[in-house]
Amino acid sequence: MGRWKSVIGERLKSRTLDNQRTESRIGVSVLNKMTSLGHPTFKRISWCQNPGKRPLRPGS
Repeated sequence: MGRWKSVIGERLKSRTLDNQRTESRIGVSVLNKMTSLGHPTFKRISWCQNPGKRPLRPGS
């Protein structure tokens, strides 16, 4: 809730219920996007042929 208030505002600015729903959906979408951008994504960059041991070096 604190993140919502700091990013979106203390209260809804729209007067009608339909517009308040739209404003809320937009706010939720923005916060979800911000949250997804903050999560790290992991990618495997190499494959280890000997699990549990040191990676093989070329020429050794």
